[in-house]
Amino acid sequence: MLMKTAIEDFVLYLEAERGYSTQTAKSYRSDLCLLCEHLLKQKLGADIGDISKSCIRSWLVAMKGRGLSNNTVARRIHALRALWRYLLETELAEDNPLRGISIPKRERSIPNYLHEDELRAILDAAQQHRDVFVAFRNYALMAVCIYTGVRRSELIYLRKIGADR
Repeated sequence: MLMKTAIEDFVLYLEAERGYSTQTAKSYRSDLCLLCEHLLKQKLGADIGDISKSCIRSWLVAMKGRGLSNNTVARRIHALRALWRYLLETELAEDNPLRGISIPKRERSIPNYLHEDELRAILDAAQQHRDVFVAFRNYALMAVCIYTGVRRSELIYLRKIGADR
């Protein structure tokens, strides 16, 4: 089976059976397709049976050579491991070329915070709208984000939950 076909089957499985979001499945597809591109550039073969430990190591070296962070490399290896678990479970692959491939240590950075005056400026700017309702709504949304630490996507999801009820 070709890697491209296996990836598409895997992404469909993630969405249909595992309930992954479309965005998460899209990220898996993107990361795994980068491996396919690498294999084609290196003329290493595009079939599942052609993937070996040396192919994967070659991909890792190429990613590090392009200056990708350990976090990015680790995410791509995790995606490949998930694909291979799927291939082994569905008996589309007999061997796991990822055995013995280590994941680079993740880099942890200290989060950047806004100062109190910057947060106040955001809240003040949120109120600058000619429509009083829109100004109040913007202020309320920004205040929720600032004071609770909720992400924008989580705030939007709350709105969708409210609309469903």
